[in-house]
Amino acid sequence: MNKAEENLYYAMTESDNSSFFAKLCRLIMKADPINKTLLGMIHPDYVDAVEKYQMQEGYWEELCEKMEKKL
Repeated sequence: MNKAEENLYYAMTESDNSSFFAKLCRLIMKADPINKTLLGMIHPDYVDAVEKYQMQEGYWEELCEKMEKKL
């Protein structure tokens, strides 16, 4: 698990609503394909984590399990 996945978890569980990275995750979720590509040039790990969250079945559940073990 990388830092982007941790921040995605915190953003989605609203554990951290005000941090830059929580806002970045929400921004990527709303971005159109062109802007998502541009954001991916700067923050590839975050775009990857958000895309997995949006498209990969079971990803969120796995991430939650990993975070529960970490916390």
